[in-house]
Amino acid sequence: MRKKSFSKKVVAILMSVSVSIVPAVGSVLVPVSAYAQEQPVTADNPKDGFVEYVSDYMANNYGAVDTNDSSIENNYGVIGADNQDSEVLNNFGTISENSGSVYFNFGEVTNNFRRGYVANVGGTVVNNFEDAGVIGGRQYDVESSFAQSKGTGSTVVNNIGGTVVNGYCSGDLLTINNYYYGDVVQGYTRAASGDNEPNRGKIHIINDFSEAGIENNDFVTVDNHYHYVDVKEAGNVDVIYEGFTIGDYNKKHYAEISADAESANITSTITIKAGDGYELCDDGVLSGDTGKMSYVLDKNDDGSYTVKITSLSGNAEISLGDLHLDIIGK
Repeated sequence: MRKKSFSKKVVAILMSVSVSIVPAVGSVLVPVSAYAQEQPVTADNPKDGFVEYVSDYMANNYGAVDTNDSSIENNYGVIGADNQDSEVLNNFGTISENSGSVYFNFGEVTNNFRRGYVANVGGTVVNNFEDAGVIGGRQYDVESSFAQSKGTGSTVVNNIGGTVVNGYCSGDLLTINNYYYGDVVQGYTRAASGDNEPNRGKIHIINDFSEAGIENNDFVTVDNHYHYVDVKEAGNVDVIYEGFTIGDYNKKHYAEISADAESANITSTITIKAGDGYELCDDGVLSGDTGKMSYVLDKNDDGSYTVKITSLSGNAEISLGDLHLDIIGK
């Protein structure tokens, strides 16, 4: 009988922030070289099926795969059930859509969603969506210790509502390139002593695009924090954003407000130019505060206006009226 490397109770911490105790079990990772007889698979793997080694493309996995060294298009969970029945133990290849469990991800999971669970062990999750979770390391081995367990580095490219949990070992580092929203959780493990010990792994967020922002603490560090600015209801004008970072997820224009926990000098500007047959005019107020954004207006020689942002306390959606501007026909 096949021995599972993880207890399914591990998944609970990713599915509910209120669950903080994760029972630990031993884990054995079998190297790819151990499988002398490759089993090329192109057909779907049924719900009760077990495939030891995938070396060719598989469209749909409804059952269990021990090792994927190629490409699985869809790894399905059971919708409406509490536990995932579809799982991949060792992923060295690519899984396009995951709503099941990947217990050791050394390769790439493109989209993790719908209660999907990934233990990221040197691998990459491109998009971690709502109701899914990623833990930044392998399962802690109760027979050894935190000091003896080897840490790994792994990546989430875009966290879009998913839960991320720090790894068990002090050497575990989960890097999130772009964090939009979701839960960032410190995990706990029941060690051999019977005590519940906090996970020692770290989470490194490069770009924090959330409005509230994630604070630096013992297990999380944040490099850069941003808020977006969006000019709404701007018909008959061209809006030119300069010095902004465009979010991969929502295509919003983000201005950097802090770097390494220190306030940044905002250099982003917005130039608003009237379309053909129209002109912009102001009401004499060339500075103001829209509630989340303070600004100064400069009128340019061509009749356009440049908005210089002096402070930004949150995501700002503004109109021409908020800037004391109006567009009229010539």
